[in-house]
Amino acid sequence: MDYTKSDDESDSRGETSPFENYDVEDAIKAVLELGSRLIEETRKSKQHVKHHFRQEWLDQLVARYRERPGKPIIHLSDLPDQVIPTLSPDVRDLLRPYWDKLVNEHGSEWGSKHFRCMWDIMKSGKMSRWSSLHLWRKFEELTGFGVDVLEPYTMAIRAASTGTSRIISNPKLPFNLATPSGVKLFGYRGDVTHDTSALVNHDTSLHRDYKNSILATIGAVPFTTSVIHGNGVDRTNVGVFVTILTSIGGLDNSRKQKYAKNPLPSWVFLTSKETMTSCQRSLWDAEGSPTRDSLKLGQSVSFPTPLEFTIPDGKRRVKASALPRQIQDDLEKTPPLLLVSASLCLYALGIKSYLAPLGLEKTKQGMSAVWMLHVYRTVNMRLFESEIGFLSAEKRDKLSHLNSIHRAKSSLPLSFLKSSCNSPGDETVVFWLVTVGR
Repeated sequence: MDYTKSDDESDSRGETSPFENYDVEDAIKAVLELGSRLIEETRKSKQHVKHHFRQEWLDQLVARYRERPGKPIIHLSDLPDQVIPTLSPDVRDLLRPYWDKLVNEHGSEWGSKHFRCMWDIMKSGKMSRWSSLHLWRKFEELTGFGVDVLEPYTMAIRAASTGTSRIISNPKLPFNLATPSGVKLFGYRGDVTHDTSALVNHDTSLHRDYKNSILATIGAVPFTTSVIHGNGVDRTNVGVFVTILTSIGGLDNSRKQKYAKNPLPSWVFLTSKETMTSCQRSLWDAEGSPTRDSLKLGQSVSFPTPLEFTIPDGKRRVKASALPRQIQDDLEKTPPLLLVSASLCLYALGIKSYLAPLGLEKTKQGMSAVWMLHVYRTVNMRLFESEIGFLSAEKRDKLSHLNSIHRAKSSLPLSFLKSSCNSPGDETVVFWLVTVGR
């Protein structure tokens, strides 16, 4: 199936999207193809041969996708029982034949006792009380009424009946995550709290973008913003409904990313170039950084504490190269799946990257493995700037400056460089600088 053909990226409702019939095996096929090519590409590299992409990393990613495939199009029927929709009075005509069936089989008094919300709608056209999806599913069991047909009549929705649950007006049911806006809910996840989906970041432009993405994907979510005392970091609170959707979309939000080790959702690999680019931009805006030598995206993940090794007192981290050989081997076998999937996404966009462990560091719970995804070489850094870029002005300007320095260095005429050669071997170095090193 061509998942991108109808993906016009307009953030329209998901009913016409090819992702309605999403099959994770289609995504896995794309991942395996990208992975095999990236393994070969990085294996041929003379600069970073030690850090070539590995088959065992690819196998781990595929296993995770089969375990948690995720859904890019989310209907009412996909949401948990405690979610509460508020319905338009226009739903009464739709409900009437099903309500009449219920009353004929069980009686009006029984119906009003067990389904008071539906009874109110039929009598007055109004909902006088909350009615969760749990109750609507019971109604469905008895009458054959499909919960998803309520979507056009849903005026508001909330995650639960508790007072802290935010009421979302004009929900964009069914929710389509496979769009440039929807995929940002996953790209920004590195700076988001796992349980409440609150964004924590210094950059106000990222807060605006995160909120706009939620508005375009979910509906009129009421936001609150606070400042974390002591360091002036802004926090945008968006409510747990976002967490519910990203969980259905493929993430394990039951624990912190350090332990959950979530990759990007499997279906991202079947989206259009615009959507995949949007995913990468938000991911790098949240956690990436441009440096003189490369673009860097780091992540720490839990690592089982080796019985035969301890980090010396006074040191927080031990470099990978300084670790015993067996621990190095164990470390290199299990990279963060987020970085594995990000590397494949970059490659799908024509950008080659390298993934390597930096070492082990102490934590309160034991040890963490620190990994870094690098985009090396000017040609790849320029391609990143032109194809993906940063929304963050600080990171965007820094990358532009670094690329301009590289551009200036590599733009010297070959004749000028040759004139500086002192020996025949120097010309070989010059040829590499002018052609490969750009």
